[in-house]
Amino acid sequence: MSHPLQDINTKIAAELQTQLEESHLFTPFLGLSVTIWDEKLGSWNGTCGNRNLHTRAPLHPDELFYIYSITKTFTAVAVLKLLAQAQLTLDTPVAELLAELPKTITFRHLLNHTSGLPNYTEQPDYEPSVAAQPHQPWPEATIWELIREQPLDFQPGCGWHYSNTGYFVLKKVVEHLSGRSFAQALTDLIIAPLELRHTKVATALSLEPLIPGYSRELNLDGRMQDVSHQYHPGWCFTGLVAASTADVVKFYRELLLGDLLAAAQVEQLSTAISTGTKDPRYGHPAYGLGVMIDTQSRYGTLIGHAGDGPGYTPWIMHLPDFDGRPLTLAIFGNTGHVGIPLRLSHDLLLCLKSRSPGSR
Repeated sequence: MSHPLQDINTKIAAELQTQLEESHLFTPFLGLSVTIWDEKLGSWNGTCGNRNLHTRAPLHPDELFYIYSITKTFTAVAVLKLLAQAQLTLDTPVAELLAELPKTITFRHLLNHTSGLPNYTEQPDYEPSVAAQPHQPWPEATIWELIREQPLDFQPGCGWHYSNTGYFVLKKVVEHLSGRSFAQALTDLIIAPLELRHTKVATALSLEPLIPGYSRELNLDGRMQDVSHQYHPGWCFTGLVAASTADVVKFYRELLLGDLLAAAQVEQLSTAISTGTKDPRYGHPAYGLGVMIDTQSRYGTLIGHAGDGPGYTPWIMHLPDFDGRPLTLAIFGNTGHVGIPLRLSHDLLLCLKSRSPGSR
């Protein structure tokens, strides 16, 4: 494992907390939880705002949030570990395990969104179905039917399009290769070995101790409401992890700086392919294996992932060379569908740039 760090000194910690509280005023989040791991300065956890709309109670650092698509990084790590154990390669056709898949789709295609499988969350009836019956997800047979009956968006390897359907298939790959449920496989392969004490795989409604999460999408009149006991994680057919910011930062640093995977696997995971898309938030949008990559961010290479779903907005970013050292930052908010907190990330990073551990 990578080495533990001491806490950031009290002066810088106070500056970070002040900046977080000031920046929070300009965000749409009810509450925020932040963890920073800085190779040079140390680690810091901060919260601001409220965990609950009615009691206005403050957040505590170990709150669990649904991390939505950050789960894809967990899935990718599990797949890479299991492929190595089974002596399969990234370029092995997935149909060797799951006959329902076209023979031209490989594990690599699924992991980096070049499979061409149509995205189930973009189907016209998906969001209306979630809003109408948030507690009752479709059966998995609905996704398999989509795979069988809809044509590919493009031939595998000949384009890029974000596909949650591909990660649904990877979830089934994890179950097939491990002989365990997705939840048990992630626990055995990642959560337990890394001692992620505030991380769970959500499988049922009303996961405890999930922080209340607020959205307008799950009622007919668009009211802001707590959806933590209303939204069933089964709607995330890709699998869904709930975790604290500190645990996800630890996971990312063990992945990219530790020995969670072999060095060759980390290199494959972090090899960027262009998405062919334009986004004003990113210098050059790209994707690896279960990770978003920006090769031209204002801080150099950025590796991470965002999530978006009812009640929660998570964001994780790892900077291999932030002002000469690695840094990992996670920001989770308990309000959904409000956008990635990139400006807040920048505000906090400005407090750390060109600082030394003993800065006064």
